[in-house]
Amino acid sequence: MSDDELLNAIKEFTQEQAGRYPKDVKESSCLEKHLGIYGDDAMEYIIAFGKKFNVDVSKFMATEYFSAEGFDIIGAGARLFTGKKSIKKKDLLILHLIKAIKAGKLNQEIINNSKPSF
Repeated sequence: MSDDELLNAIKEFTQEQAGRYPKDVKESSCLEKHLGIYGDDAMEYIIAFGKKFNVDVSKFMATEYFSAEGFDIIGAGARLFTGKKSIKKKDLLILHLIKAIKAGKLNQEIINNSKPSF
């Protein structure tokens, strides 16, 4: 499949999973920032993505890419008292998912080797 065909397949999949997606989904779209997929929904999305596209997601570290659902009061309190900032989440882009489909796996190596050119 071409990148355009994979992009369209991911758009359809995202609509099925999330029930919504912005019409301007591009390779540069971030699942959390642009599509609003996070927390438990993100985990379900990644697992379903793996099954749908035959991608091994067992080594994907979702906590590095997706925020938890709700407000983390314990973490916020700890940051308030320690002065530490919250850890910024990494971006998981549609481009990374396209590359994962082609490679048959989604992990740090695939993401790091999928440098956006946009």
